[in-house]
Amino acid sequence: MAFAATLGEEAGERFVTIGRWHVSAGGEAAEIAFTVEDIYQHQGIGTAMVKCLAEAAKGYGIKRLTASVLLENSLML
Repeated sequence: MAFAATLGEEAGERFVTIGRWHVSAGGEAAEIAFTVEDIYQHQGIGTAMVKCLAEAAKGYGIKRLTASVLLENSLML
């Protein structure tokens, strides 16, 4: 499952965030991954994407989400 948020219209439209989840073997867990365009970071967009991914996953019966985060990304951690 994947989600995206954009700003602008037609030729000026650009992605602000893109996120997805992929169900693990067994179907009760999923790995999430997402990115937020640099100029839109630190505005709660990543948090909103995680909530969106979690809500959608819950609707599919997924009970646990996992993600990998780089050690350098202290704000995300």
